[in-house]
Amino acid sequence: MHIDFGTYGLIMYYAKSQDLILAEKLFNATQPEFLYRRERDLSTTGIEYDDPIGHFNPNDLVQVVYFIDNVLCPALNREEKPILEMYDGKQKFLDLYDSETGFLSEICLYDSDAFQDRPGMMEATCMNLNELFKESLHTNTPLKIYAY
Repeated sequence: MHIDFGTYGLIMYYAKSQDLILAEKLFNATQPEFLYRRERDLSTTGIEYDDPIGHFNPNDLVQVVYFIDNVLCPALNREEKPILEMYDGKQKFLDLYDSETGFLSEICLYDSDAFQDRPGMMEATCMNLNELFKESLHTNTPLKIYAY
């Protein structure tokens, strides 16, 4: 599954507006284990920077699946206009995003990033991601994350 980086950032920002704690768990579930550990000053011994194994916490992932199914997707389904319009356009959104001091400050977004801001497309992306999370839980296997 491929998600444009701008769209990813927009989904995470929107998710944060729905539930800060569960949005952070969603964010963590999409991070490579090395980056997750480095950002939290945890040991990265035995994990290479380019290792694609994602952060895997089954207890958190169960909550993330619930959050996507019961909070995030229904909220996106209720939106009637492109999400960037909620933030007065792409540049204003980027300004808001750049002022983040929490977990979202771990990634940077740029004007040149692609943004898919139609609620239906964002909802479909979240549903596809959730299917991957469910499979990960079913097989007790971390996702492979390739961020570029």
